[in-house]
Amino acid sequence: MSRRKSQAQSRPKTPDQYYDSVEISQFINMIMKDGKKQLATRIVRESFEALYAFYLKDLGGKTTIDLSKSSGDEGDEEGSQSGTNFADLDKKEAVVKLFDAILDRVGPNLELVSKRVGGANIQVPVMVRSERRYTIAMRFIIKNARSRMSQMKSFANGLAQEMIDVLKGSAKSLDDKEQTLRMAKANAVFGGIRR
Repeated sequence: MSRRKSQAQSRPKTPDQYYDSVEISQFINMIMKDGKKQLATRIVRESFEALYAFYLKDLGGKTTIDLSKSSGDEGDEEGSQSGTNFADLDKKEAVVKLFDAILDRVGPNLELVSKRVGGANIQVPVMVRSERRYTIAMRFIIKNARSRMSQMKSFANGLAQEMIDVLKGSAKSLDDKEQTLRMAKANAVFGGIRR
């Protein structure tokens, strides 16, 4: 089997059966431990139910909410839609829109990649592709939700609370994003070095 990245063929990603979303399927697979996919699926569905219930309660009778604004992104103005009308969406579509908005807010634009130059390892900042950005965002959310398990009594509650805090703008995942961007800007000197 070839080891070159240009020739490597990745497996096609299959969408989730319930929400019909590739990102949610990837999220379930990242949460899964020891091959217990049904348990991971149940945890994700419970957390999405709590997220949707909070969001409907937080709307206060309004049917539209602006999901396109992101906290702390400088160059993300391409998705400047006026709002999403939840009256036109069913529950599954609304959850997928909320989850995409959460991933957009948590995913960093830059990351550090280790490169060996002249016998020393240096951290080179590189732009993040959209698939990789979503993967990093999911990793941040899962890590911080697992750290909340002791105080929230279950992983589903911790996951829901982390996603709710991302929408509010006070989540630890957003702090992880800011720290990643801060480190990438601090190593901007090495930006001209290719991978």
